[in-house]
Amino acid sequence: MDADVVVVGYGPIGQTLALLLAGAGRRVVVLERQRRPYPLPRATSFDGETARSLARAGAGGA
Repeated sequence: MDADVVVVGYGPIGQTLALLLAGAGRRVVVLERQRRPYPLPRATSFDGETARSLARAGAGGA
């Protein structure tokens, strides 16, 4: 499989990064050891600004 970027971890930051890179035309592969996306932040705190960034990137449930 060819990819421009490999994102390791599909928590909120990995999801956002993958969406932003894909939106910019990059071929993205995501690796996550859990069956479901990890629901808690591992690379940042979660506050209003983080929520807005995730929403702008298209991450999150409806």
